[in-house]
Amino acid sequence: MKRTAQIDLHGRINQRTMNQWLSKILKAAGVEHYTVHQMRHTNITQKLLNNVPVLEVAGDAGHAQPSTTMNIYGHFLKKHKAKAPQVLDNVFKLKLDA
Repeated sequence: MKRTAQIDLHGRINQRTMNQWLSKILKAAGVEHYTVHQMRHTNITQKLLNNVPVLEVAGDAGHAQPSTTMNIYGHFLKKHKAKAPQVLDNVFKLKLDA
């Protein structure tokens, strides 16, 4: 008997069902197992680390306020704070070389 997706009272597909589907897709592709939630966090973190504007990332994540995004993911950015001086050095070097 084929099982159907579990739907909640609001018409949304159950998270467990989504994770089962994702697991099958990733396994078929030979990719390590991840949950939908893990992929969401990875998506948001990578956008922030690659300088996508916080306002855009917050909108993609469904956060009403960019501060929500920064409160949740800001600690990842602190780890990469050392890049800022190098970026500024590159900016000023370009101006000095011009």
